[in-house]
Amino acid sequence: MTDDDARGSRRGFLSTLGATAATGGLAALAGCATLSDGSRSEQVTFHASELPAVDDHPVVALGATYPITIPGSHRRDAQTRANDALEDIPTPLGNRRVPNGHVREHLTDAVTEARDDLDDALRAPTARETLQSLRSARARARYASVGWAAIEDDLTVAALDDEATDVTDRAADARDAMAYVGTDPAPAVVVHASRERLLDAAASVSEDVSHDDVRVLHVAEFGEHVERARASLADATTVGERFRDAQPDDAGSLRPTIETARDRLREELESALADLPDEDAASTVTGADIADTRTERLLYEFHYEATGGDPASSRYGPASGVLDAVRQLAAIRAYRAVRERVASGTRYEVTDAAAVRDAYATAHEALRAAPRRSDAPGLARVALQYAAGHVRFADERLAELSGEVDARDVDGAYEQYVVQGGIAAATPVAVGTALDALDAN
Repeated sequence: MTDDDARGSRRGFLSTLGATAATGGLAALAGCATLSDGSRSEQVTFHASELPAVDDHPVVALGATYPITIPGSHRRDAQTRANDALEDIPTPLGNRRVPNGHVREHLTDAVTEARDDLDDALRAPTARETLQSLRSARARARYASVGWAAIEDDLTVAALDDEATDVTDRAADARDAMAYVGTDPAPAVVVHASRERLLDAAASVSEDVSHDDVRVLHVAEFGEHVERARASLADATTVGERFRDAQPDDAGSLRPTIETARDRLREELESALADLPDEDAASTVTGADIADTRTERLLYEFHYEATGGDPASSRYGPASGVLDAVRQLAAIRAYRAVRERVASGTRYEVTDAAAVRDAYATAHEALRAAPRRSDAPGLARVALQYAAGHVRFADERLAELSGEVDARDVDGAYEQYVVQGGIAAATPVAVGTALDALDAN
C-alpha cells in the first residue's frame, strides 16, 4: 500500500517556528489546552451530542493533488476494469452458489466496497484522490472476481503467477529507469515522490495473505495484491508521462538536486534531534508534575513523531525522503513548542466536551491553513496527508460514540487532534526549510 492509499475512509481509517508561524502555532496549541496547577482531574463524562459534529469540517478540504491533469481516458480505463471484474460475479451470492458463509461474506463485502470506491472516485475533489479510489476499486473488485473464479473454475494462485511476474518486472524496470524530469523542484518532488511509492507498490506482489487456510480466500487475496500492483504501475506510468509532457523540451533531470536537498535536510534533522531529550526523558519537564496524565502521554506522542524515521534511508527514493523530512522537521518544532508550553504551566486535559471541540477545531483549521501559509502549497498538502489521515480517523472514532461518554473514550481522538494539529501548524516553516534545501543547489 502506498502513502496515497493509506488514507482514512469510511472503513477506516513550533523552540522557534519563525515569527508569524511560531505565534500562530503556539496560539493554535493553546486553544486546546488549559492552565493548570498540575493536579489530576476527576472522572469526566459528557453527552456525545456535545462533541464535534464531525461532518461539518471534513479533512477532505486538504485534498492533495498533482500539478498536472490526468486524462479522462485513464480514469475510464480503471473504471472499466473494475466494472468488468464485478460483472464476472453472479450477485447476489446466495447459499446455493457459495455455501460457505464465511467465504460468501468476504466476497460480498468486496463487491460492496468496490462499488463504494467507484462512487468515491466520482465524488473525489482531486485527481490524486480519484486515482486512489480507483486503485482500491480495482483491487476489491478483483478480489471478488478471482474468489468467484476459484469457486467456479478452480482458479489457483499458481495460475496468477505469470501475471504477477509480468507486473513486478515492468515496475522494477520503470523504477530503475525513472527520470526525475522537471524544472521547478517543488512540484517535481510532489510528482516523483508519488511515482516512487506507486512503483514500489507495484514492484512486488505480497504472498502474505490472511486466509491461507481457506483456499478460495487465499486465491482472492493474492488476486487483489496482483491487481493493486497493476493499478499502481498504470498510475505511476500515466502520472510520469503527463508530467514529462508538461515540461519544456530542454527540461533535464532534477535527481541530483533532490538527492542533495534530501541529504541537507538529513543534516538539519540530525542537528535538531541532537538537541532533543532521549526517549526516557521525552515526557519529563522540569518543574512540571505531569506523571500519569494526558499531558505526559501527549509529550511522548510528540517525541515519537519527532524522532521516527530517516529520510535519507527512505526505501522509496529521494523525493519521498524530502517529503518525510518535511513532516519530521514539523514534528520536531511542534514537540519543542508543546514542551515550552508545559513548562509554562499549560496542561492538555479533557476537562469537558469543550476541550475536545477546541482540539478538533484547532486541528482542522491547522490542516486547512498550512497549505495557504506555505510557499509551496502543493508540497505542504502532500506532506500533511499522514496527519490528515490520523485526524480523519479520529473524526470517525468520535462519530461512533453515542449517549453518555467517559472522557477516557475520547483520549485517542483528542491526542491525535493535538499532535497532528501541532504538526500541521509547524508545516509551513518545515516546507520553507525544504525549499531552501532544494534551491541551494
